[in-house]
Amino acid sequence: MKGRRRSRATNFRASATVGSELRRLFPNGTNPDTGRWSYPPALPAELFGAVAHLLEASGAYTYIVAPFASTRGVPKVSYSGATQAPRETQLVAWRRIGKRWASNVFKEQPEIVELWAELWACRNHVLVAGQNSRPRLSWWKSAHALLVIADEASTNCGYETFDDDGADPNWANKLASYLLINRTGKLVIPSSRSRSDDRHLSRHVALDSLAVDASRDVVRVLPKGRTTDVGCTMRTLSHNLTMLRPHGHPNVYWHQQLWSSTSDRHDSLSVLLIPFPYDIPDGCFKGDIHNGPADMKWGRFRVEQKWLYPKVGDCHWSDRSARRSFVDFVNELLLRANKDVHGVVLPEYSLDWATYDELVRYLRDEWPAIEFLIAGVSEDCNRRKGNQVVFSVMHQELGNRIAETHSRRKHHRWRLDDTQIRTYGLQADLSTDCIWWEYLEIEERVLHIDVFRSQSAFTAVICEDLARADPVVSEIRSLGPNLIFALLMDGPQMKERWPGLYATNLADDPGSSVLTLTSFALIKRSNATFGRNKRTIALWRNRPTNLSSRAAKDFVELDLADDAQAVVVNLRSTPAVDVTIDGRQDRNTTSWQFEHARQVGIPSDEIDARGWRWIVPY
Repeated sequence: MKGRRRSRATNFRASATVGSELRRLFPNGTNPDTGRWSYPPALPAELFGAVAHLLEASGAYTYIVAPFASTRGVPKVSYSGATQAPRETQLVAWRRIGKRWASNVFKEQPEIVELWAELWACRNHVLVAGQNSRPRLSWWKSAHALLVIADEASTNCGYETFDDDGADPNWANKLASYLLINRTGKLVIPSSRSRSDDRHLSRHVALDSLAVDASRDVVRVLPKGRTTDVGCTMRTLSHNLTMLRPHGHPNVYWHQQLWSSTSDRHDSLSVLLIPFPYDIPDGCFKGDIHNGPADMKWGRFRVEQKWLYPKVGDCHWSDRSARRSFVDFVNELLLRANKDVHGVVLPEYSLDWATYDELVRYLRDEWPAIEFLIAGVSEDCNRRKGNQVVFSVMHQELGNRIAETHSRRKHHRWRLDDTQIRTYGLQADLSTDCIWWEYLEIEERVLHIDVFRSQSAFTAVICEDLARADPVVSEIRSLGPNLIFALLMDGPQMKERWPGLYATNLADDPGSSVLTLTSFALIKRSNATFGRNKRTIALWRNRPTNLSSRAAKDFVELDLADDAQAVVVNLRSTPAVDVTIDGRQDRNTTSWQFEHARQVGIPSDEIDARGWRWIVPY
């Protein structure tokens, strides 16, 4: 032999240590001016990212529990292994340090310096202890203490606006708000009607981590909403900040407003649900079968929005008169809703961009009480086609009412099998002899979180995104939005069907309230197949309140009356208490709960008189 094979034992990668992980997370040092790691990160979000990463990567967070004082000591409930709880006095002290740091983030806090020195002194310690003996490593307590301090220093992070006044301003949060807003790229969306209309803006690129000096290839840190009270994960260990996976898994953006508004003081929210389209004619589902082996028959299909075109023919894109007619129709629904409506929601794939753009500009100018519009749209503001959820927030800024819009593509393709094809009566369009996949370019996966009503955050998902755990649901559980809208192209929204199951999961963890909405068109088609008259267009689910008086309102099916075209859902925000696994309470959070719903209908003769029969063809 001319040489010997290198021993396999010499190829192993050295075990990670506390120091190697901190260097990987902060390649330029925790103090970039000196390039050293012996001094703690300067901002709460960066300190949180550092210790949260260590606790999760090592698995140490699973050994943290809340303080427990036994009343009798029988039965024995104390832990004999590595699991330990901090003393109540320690938690109180750590929280007090965090509050003090928040009031002046630029003032050195000696306790933080000392705790970081203890952590850095363990830099050569192995990150993950052996599985057989699993000792409690000396750096765990310091890391836990620093996480609590950073979390408490970030109370209300991501929600504070620049006109919030107080005797003890949180400078860390003001800086976080500045970063979130200043790093958000906004562009004017041109209007097809008026060149002078520069008050509809797109906001797609934003800051995806508050830990600006930490490597986004390792960890990201953003604000959060709810904290679940079940399970044992890193997300159950913090109230105000959350740790996310490296960028690209997916990219997550947290949007907040620059200034507060009078609506921030309201605890009621009225949302107009429009289950459009009301009819999907034959020929809207177009497909092509893959030319492969007979036992691998599959195809791709796309949906053509012929319901947006009132004239007879093959054209499936709306024209100007159709768009104007649809906006007038929505306006009439709002007028008949009688009371203020704060949001309008339409289902998956209901509109094209031109119709959406005209609608959002009209609501912005003519309905000052409306705060948001959400709809499933077949293209974005750049006219890139796809199954999109488009979200517009309307608010006052420097004396002008503006609309800020972002969009994202659906994260998973719809898979149609023979059962669904028969259920929705699509046999004339798609063969039942193969599996069909939605023609969709997924590309970059994105999740947007929007702050509203000062203490709430909400987001929207599309159909399959609600059901699939990866990649978006895991991030939603970390971010804990108070309210989630799920836009569907589905059948009746009954509790026992799949949307009810997955909405319940999110109501459980992270504690979000979930509202699903589907178009009436597919309900109508499934009714024809099964010979029934189901009209359940939406489903409400919130975390159970344990109050018998509210039990019936925690899980609600919302039907559309025979003579109605929309439903107004009235919600109310109530104070909630979230508890972390180390026993810290947060009484500054909000739970949205269902109050009641009312039908909104336009008489049949008026629909005929105003030329809206193409919209409501029954």
